[in-house]
Parts: sequence; structure tokens; C-alpha cells
Amino acid sequence: MHKKGGALFKYGDRIGVADVIFGEEGDSVLLGAFTLEALGLALRPLRRELEPLPMVLAVLSGELGQ
Repeated sequence: MHKKGGALFKYGDRIGVADVIFGEEGDSVLLGAFTLEALGLALRPLRRELEPLPMVLAVLSGELGQ
């Protein structure tokens, strides 16, 4: 069984924390979607480029201001 934890990632001036699973010798290395989201980035697979995620702010009706 693999151990799980959190890791701090930095890419340029972006910093984020994401869950990680600690691999063992011979395991594949993967930077997943959750890690990219923690950094505010998304992958454009056809261009193989990272781009900023649009930040969407939402307020649920009845949650604030009452």
C-alpha cells in the first residue's frame, strides 16, 4: 500500500498544495489535474502548453447577506 500526503508545488510565481501518493522504485511519475488546479493552471493537450485557469467566483443564493 502506498502512503498519501500533501505536497507544496511551485511553478513560476504560482504556489499550490495538492494531495500526493508516494510511489516506490519503478512507479511512474505523474503530475495530475488536481496539482495543476492547485497552481491555477490547465493543460492544453493539443498544444502541450499550460494556461491560467479562469477564476470563477460564485455566491449561492441565501448564503451571504442575511
